[in-house]
Amino acid sequence: MTPLFAQLLVYSASTATATTNNGAGMLSQSPGGTTTTSTFTFATSLQAKLTGCQIYDTRPVYVRSGVPGQDTSATLVLNLAPSSTITGVSFAYKYVTGYKGTVGANFTLEVAGSAAYTSPTLNKYQCPDKTCSNGKGSDAGYSPPVAAAATGLSITVPSTGGNVAFKFHNVDKNIQLELPIQINITCAGAEPCFAGLAPPGSFDWIRSIAAGPAGQKVQLEAKTYLIDKQYQLPRGTELRGVGTSTSTGEGASGAPSQTVIKAVGTPFNACAGASISNPGLVQGRKGLLLGDDTYVGGFHFIGMETKRLDCLYAPIETPGCTNSEGDFPAPPNVTGGPEGPAGRNLVCPEFTGNGGHGVRNATVEDVTVEPYTTQNMFFMAPTPAGARVSQDITVRNMRVNGTWADGVNIHGQHTNVLVEGCTVVNSGDDCFALWSIGADLDNVTFKNNYAKPHPGRNCCFVNFGGLRSTFIDNRGDGCGLTPSRNNIPKGSEGLVIFGAPTLTPAPKGVVNELFGGAWNSSSHAIVKNVTGTCAGSSGCKTCNLLAKLMYPSGFPGTLSCQ
Repeated sequence: MTPLFAQLLVYSASTATATTNNGAGMLSQSPGGTTTTSTFTFATSLQAKLTGCQIYDTRPVYVRSGVPGQDTSATLVLNLAPSSTITGVSFAYKYVTGYKGTVGANFTLEVAGSAAYTSPTLNKYQCPDKTCSNGKGSDAGYSPPVAAAATGLSITVPSTGGNVAFKFHNVDKNIQLELPIQINITCAGAEPCFAGLAPPGSFDWIRSIAAGPAGQKVQLEAKTYLIDKQYQLPRGTELRGVGTSTSTGEGASGAPSQTVIKAVGTPFNACAGASISNPGLVQGRKGLLLGDDTYVGGFHFIGMETKRLDCLYAPIETPGCTNSEGDFPAPPNVTGGPEGPAGRNLVCPEFTGNGGHGVRNATVEDVTVEPYTTQNMFFMAPTPAGARVSQDITVRNMRVNGTWADGVNIHGQHTNVLVEGCTVVNSGDDCFALWSIGADLDNVTFKNNYAKPHPGRNCCFVNFGGLRSTFIDNRGDGCGLTPSRNNIPKGSEGLVIFGAPTLTPAPKGVVNELFGGAWNSSSHAIVKNVTGTCAGSSGCKTCNLLAKLMYPSGFPGTLSCQ
């Protein structure tokens, strides 16, 4: 899948050679000497630290300068290269002003603390009402593009680096700037103006693997490899790092690994639905997509997410629907409705890879994940109606200390999955989850794993439907849900939870405590030698069936809890 803004950080250096495109930027001739132009596309709320202003992910997306009478700022999440000299800036913007007041507002683009460009007082294009937009893509009330440029600058960036920021001065109105805004910054010399840009050729290692042929056996060195998107591994690929360094404490606590794969580039903030509901959302994933007969292991992965997003993607996944967090009671169709924000769609309009089909005989082993840089540690995505599901998947010895969503989530109708010897601490949601489509997820085993969620707010091990499931020789601490999480009734704690204690949004009269999953008379769940502690004060059951509205007579199949 191609994101809406496929590359938000590029650079171009003026040299003595003809223009070439190397994937990281443009190299071109400039008669007046060597300069570099680096480009940043300001498109989403993930790309700025806001002080007094706001970014609204509507249609169009815009940054709002706060309230009249305030001075506010939006500092972009990029670092200027230390000790560089900025010689010019250019960009274009579209704006509307607030509907009250008479004077207007203006803004300054600061570079390394110095004013590089200051707008005139903006007052001409007044918002006609309180909405300023119909929320459906119209920006008819906005100004035409206003070209902004400053040349002949000589701004020295401190040795510690510097920032780029919009500083708003709301006299008696506020303003809205439509996003995205592409900002070009020129500096002296042949090096990028921004620190941390990927040098030319940084992604060749993974692009060559993804291009094939099948059956490659790749040994990664003890160094850092950069990755800019999600890559499908061809059949039979073996990708091995030199191993992860030993972490102390609970899981991957940030200790460096010998082989590191680090996500860089576009700060994606959506996984699906953006093109339908909101063009300001930047879609995409970063990491590895397993193929048939593939093996990956022996490395540390560093993502770049900074908050909970709208889906459950992970640095390592099996192929399936990009809309990965849908409550699917049956395999989703590719077309049909409803469509909209990705969170609970009932369709599968786009695939991560492999034509939407799952994979067979894939193994993940000895992988650590940097704390709070990804949604999940590992994810198996649902597959659409008519597609092959994933089967014979092994996940062994993965560790993480901090995710924004789940740790391990097996979502769909997959068959024969083993998750063994893994550690998930401080997950943003459930540590280990199996999440069936209907009752068709089959033969999933969680063995010898350790879970420690945020106490009282998430589950250690959870079953949302399916046929055969096994939880054996696991341990969890601080397990289960307590009233500290909104609307959760007392008595919801447990080491292994079956179903949800509250209803999810659903059509009137529909009870959905399994998020599209189900059990039937053929369902068989085994819980054996699962030990640990619970978060609350209402007891600590080894097994706790919470889907009591859907199953008032109890588990419909066989539940063996030992």
